Amino acid sequence: MADLLIRKIEERDVEAVGRLWYQLSLYHENFARYYAVRPDTEAILGDHVRDLMHRNCIFFVAEAGGRVVGFVSGYIVMRNPQLVVDRVGKVDNIFVDDEFRGKGIGTQLLEQLFAYIKSQNVVYIELSCDFANDRALELYKRLGFKEQKVFMVREG
Repeated sequence: MADLLIRKIEERDVEAVGRLWYQLSLYHENFARYYAVRPDTEAILGDHVRDLMHRNCIFFVAEAGGRVVGFVSGYIVMRNPQLVVDRVGKVDNIFVDDEFRGKGIGTQLLEQLFAYIKSQNVVYIELSCDFANDRALELYKRLGFKEQKVFMVREG
C-alpha cells in the first residue's frame, strides 16, 4: 500500500485502537467461551488503551488514508533472575481491519515491534495464539516463530 504509515501510537489514536481491539475481542470469541467479552467492552477499551500507553506497553498503529486500520501491542518483561535470558519481548495483540487484510500490514506492524524490541537489546520475542487461529499461526511461523510451550486453561 502506497499511503501506509506504521508509527507509534499517539493520543489521537486511542479511540480508533479501542474500536479495533473490540473487533479483535469479538473475533476471539469464536474460538472459545474463555474469550467471551463483557457487554461494556467497547466502551471501556479506549480507556484501557490509554492506561496501557502510560505504562510499559508498546503500541504501533498502521495508518492508511489518515485512518488507523491496524495496531500491534507488546512489551518487554523481566524473567526469573537465574535465567541467562533475563528479558523477553512479548507480542500482546495484533489486529488489522478486515478491509485491509492480506496486504502485509500485519507483517509490517510486527516487524516494527520486533525492531523496537531489538533496539532495547532484547533477543527473544514470544507470543501466544489460539490453536484454532490458523491465519495468525501461519503468519507467526512465516516470521520465524516456533512452538515452544503449551498454554492451557481449566474451568472451575
